[in-house]
Amino acid sequence: MPSNPPKSPVVAVILSIVLFFFLPLGHFYIGQALKGIIWIAITWFTFGIGSIVAAVDAYMVAKKLKSGQPVGKMEWFPSS
Repeated sequence: MPSNPPKSPVVAVILSIVLFFFLPLGHFYIGQALKGIIWIAITWFTFGIGSIVAAVDAYMVAKKLKSGQPVGKMEWFPSS
């Protein structure tokens, strides 16, 4: 469900890449903790490359949420 107040897509991207090799945090910020944990594992196994992809996913999810549209807990790369 959309958050109140809406979460910023830009903050989601920044948090996803802030600790590039270790903790893509954008998904925790937007309320998708399970996906955040999955992205952390992917990032570790891809030596940091996964955090770039996680940042894109976090941005797309946050953008959809900001527009007031619902997003499933495990929805990946939603279109708006």
